[in-house]
Amino acid sequence: MFSRVKQNGFIPVLQSFGASPLEMWHIKVENGCVRRVTDEQVRALALELSGTNVSTCYVCCPKESRASLGIHMPFLVMIIKSLKRYFTFEITVRDDRNQNRRFRMSNFEKANRIGHFCTSMPLCLSPGWNEVYFDLADLTRKAYKTNYLEAVRIQINANCRVRVIYFCDRIYEDKDIPQKLKIFLPTSHGGRRKSDEDVPEKKESAMTTGINYEDESRAYEEDYEAMYHGASQMEVSEQRVPDIVSLGKSASVLGEGDYEDDDRSIGRVEDYPEIKEKAEELDEVKQEAPDDEHGETAESEQKSDD
Repeated sequence: MFSRVKQNGFIPVLQSFGASPLEMWHIKVENGCVRRVTDEQVRALALELSGTNVSTCYVCCPKESRASLGIHMPFLVMIIKSLKRYFTFEITVRDDRNQNRRFRMSNFEKANRIGHFCTSMPLCLSPGWNEVYFDLADLTRKAYKTNYLEAVRIQINANCRVRVIYFCDRIYEDKDIPQKLKIFLPTSHGGRRKSDEDVPEKKESAMTTGINYEDESRAYEEDYEAMYHGASQMEVSEQRVPDIVSLGKSASVLGEGDYEDDDRSIGRVEDYPEIKEKAEELDEVKQEAPDDEHGETAESEQKSDD
């Protein structure tokens, strides 16, 4: 498939977000399903393979059984999610002896088993999404003492979710990998997050604005102190208002003179003619009251003498 293609950088063989992600793949499903879903953890499309038997639910590339991928790149990268069920996949390679060697990885294997043409190895996946790297050249050399030439076939069995599968010529740094070949987890997750290199526009915009955050914080503190000082003065003035009002005496009880000398009163008697008349009547009553009291005391003294 890719033997006539110039191979450098990255060669994706499965991308779940494409228009036809399984266009180059053969699908076999018994008692299961292969569907594209939106993963709730990363909020992105993923290809889900689920079935009761891992051997009867799988996808393989290329479609033709005798065809070959023809990819000479030694590194296989898979971004997959563990569904906490049995899962297995296998990759077939060709070595310098022109022999096809098959490596099968699964999460239910307990130990390595090396055969003449097939090697089984345990695969430990963390809960959630995993980014798995396989050095096919190193595996071929350690298992069969031969040199890796090319990848022939790849098969993904149930049960898992796949985001992307690709080959590369070496291990790249995170900033050098295209974004479509990455998966970004939420900030609360311990996996890969977007770095500053992934969002250069935001970083450059923040640098070009020339904002001095120390000056901003200092100005904010000054504004806060001014606001707090103004609020404290307002509280004092509001507390004085009841005192001023309480010092004002009722015009219906006190006379005119009490208001003329008091600047803190709420009004003057001259402004209210009815109150002025009533105040004059009260003054007359006050002038007559001492005489009556004196007469009553004199009469009581005469009675005591008798």
